Formats: sequence, structure tokens, C-alpha cells
Amino acid sequence: MEYLFLFLLGAVVAFVVSIPIGAVNVAIFQSTLFHNRRAGYAIGLGAVTAEMIYCAIPLFSLTVFLKDSGILDALFIVFIPLLMFLGIYNIIRRNKGSEKEGDAMIPTQRRSMRGYVVYGFFLCLSNPMTLLFWIQATGVLLKQKMIVDAWDTLAFTMGVPTGTFLLYSIFVVLADRTRSKLNPKLHARLNVLIGGIFIFLSLYLLVRYLFLDNLSF
Repeated sequence: MEYLFLFLLGAVVAFVVSIPIGAVNVAIFQSTLFHNRRAGYAIGLGAVTAEMIYCAIPLFSLTVFLKDSGILDALFIVFIPLLMFLGIYNIIRRNKGSEKEGDAMIPTQRRSMRGYVVYGFFLCLSNPMTLLFWIQATGVLLKQKMIVDAWDTLAFTMGVPTGTFLLYSIFVVLADRTRSKLNPKLHARLNVLIGGIFIFLSLYLLVRYLFLDNLSF
């Protein structure tokens, strides 16, 4: 019963923390909208794999190593320009990458399913805020002695990808239902909006990295 509680706790925490708009959410919605559901699910699969790794890191007492090795700084340095690039790329391309067929937009550029999985994995893995959250969240659980052995760790860690993937699946369903309404004008506007979200996220992380104490845990 205790293991089931930890599994459900991991799922609920992961689901809730993934609700705010982030790079992975946007990528899943965009890929499903402009391509198909399999693309969205593949990105989600890659992302939850990375998130499960980040959740396990503090549970295996690797937090001090990450702080001392400068990996967190490196993640900020990589992720901020990556988001900026994705934002500018989406704004510049707008209607590019699709062809018009009647009133629908038919995508002409697709990655392989493996490519989508890898894209989702590294998009999540390069996000320092994901790692910082799990360091803080699991730290609370360890202090409260809610996680005391390997089985507790396994139960909680398995719950995390379950909850996250459930939320990502909701984004896939919503995007898939919107595809029928996609037309050239809406396609261009969505690309600009998505690009703006990526740029906003990059600027937000830049401000946090430069002016706030992000690395204290």
C-alpha cells in the first residue's frame, strides 16, 4: 500500500508541475498539430524518459556532484539559446514547411519517430528548471522520511513518467482535435505564437539565471 501511495504521489506531482506552459508542452502541441499524434506521443516519450532520470538523480545522492561540477550552469547556458533559436525559427518560417490542400495545411517536413523521441529527450534534459524542481521536491520527501529505501525510490520514480505522460497525452488529444480547423492563416499565426512562447521562456530563464539564486538547493 505504501508503494502504491508513492507511485500515485509521483504521478500527481509530475502531472501538476507539467501543467504550466513549457518547451516540451509547446513542442508536443506543435508537432501533433502540424504532423500527427504519433509525433506528439514520441516527443512525450522522450521527455518523460529525461524527467525520470532527473527525478532519480537527487534520490541517489548525486545533487552535490551536480552543483560542484558546474553541470547546472552548463544546462542554463545550453537551454537559453536553444529556446531562443526555436522561437526565432518558428517566427521566421511561419507558413514554410506546409502545403495548402483546400482549406487544410499539409505538413511537408517530418522527423522519424526516433528523431521525435530524441528531440523530446534532449529538450527536457537540457531544461535546468526540471532538474532544480526535482531536487527540491525529492529533498522534501527524503527529509520527511517518506522515501527510505530502494523500493520507495522505485515506486516514486515510476509514478513520475506516468503522470507526466498522461498530461502530454491530453495536449496531443487537444492538438489533434484542432488540426481539422487548421488553415494557412491560422498556421502562420500559431507559428508566430509558438515562437513567441519559446522566446519568452528563454528570456525568463535568462533573468532567473542572471539575477536570481537559481542554484541554491
